[in-house]
Amino acid sequence: MLETQNNKCVICEIKLERGTAKNGAMLDHNHATGRVRSILCQRCNVGLGAFKDKPELMQRAISYIATHTEITGR
Repeated sequence: MLETQNNKCVICEIKLERGTAKNGAMLDHNHATGRVRSILCQRCNVGLGAFKDKPELMQRAISYIATHTEITGR
């Protein structure tokens, strides 16, 4: 699966390395069904988990960042 993703996280596209803590490849899965979705970097995998796989929470986070981006300049 990692090779079919060009050794990159499907979200942030950082290069992934097997068996390392830095840029380590994490197997992402649906927590309700257990079905594997893809391989992500640790940061993206943890980020999805923090939003509990709920698109509505992720969308609210996107809106929040978009609103505050102009203020911070980032």
